[in-house]
Amino acid sequence: MIITIKGNSYEMGRKEFKGLIAKISKSIPDKPTIIALEKDGYAEMRNDVFQTQKDLTNAVTEWNKEGFKVRYKRGI
Repeated sequence: MIITIKGNSYEMGRKEFKGLIAKISKSIPDKPTIIALEKDGYAEMRNDVFQTQKDLTNAVTEWNKEGFKVRYKRGI
């Protein structure tokens, strides 16, 4: 799959991508955050931080409606 990080593209397997998501999830603060969006073998790494979990839920719902699988961290 092809991963876009800050405008640069990288190719990696799904297992490596899942490891990257896990690593990033551990390193970011405990705030509601969208980490990545996936669709059709492509993924875009993001760092969308939200004020509340409700805002995060609304954003995830909107991305899901557009056909994206959203990787996110709920925070505390």
